[in-house]
Amino acid sequence: MLVVDSAVTHYRSEYIGRAMLPMRQQKLFRFMRLLLKLAHVHDMAVVVTNQINTTPNSRAIYSDRPIGENAMNHAVTYGIRLSTSNGFIRHAMILISPYHPQKDAIFYIRKKGVEDD
Repeated sequence: MLVVDSAVTHYRSEYIGRAMLPMRQQKLFRFMRLLLKLAHVHDMAVVVTNQINTTPNSRAIYSDRPIGENAMNHAVTYGIRLSTSNGFIRHAMILISPYHPQKDAIFYIRKKGVEDD
């Protein structure tokens, strides 16, 4: 398994501003395609973490969108959002899946390890 933590961060710091957005998206897309190729050639799982950006939409409702959303969405098979509430309760929500509907699951990280209800 290959794990890439915060892949978009490097592109955001190197290609700053709206004028650089097309170049950043293109570079990110190429990187994601390389990861897909590695996964297929070496028959391995690739896990990529990403940041989200909370932005107000036209109705002043805040929405969470992945950074580099277009390039990321075209490259992933499964998209899972991980979040916490109350510091102890963790949520995992399937956002993108070719086989599973959107679903939310609660889990805990305890001394024994990861547990669900």
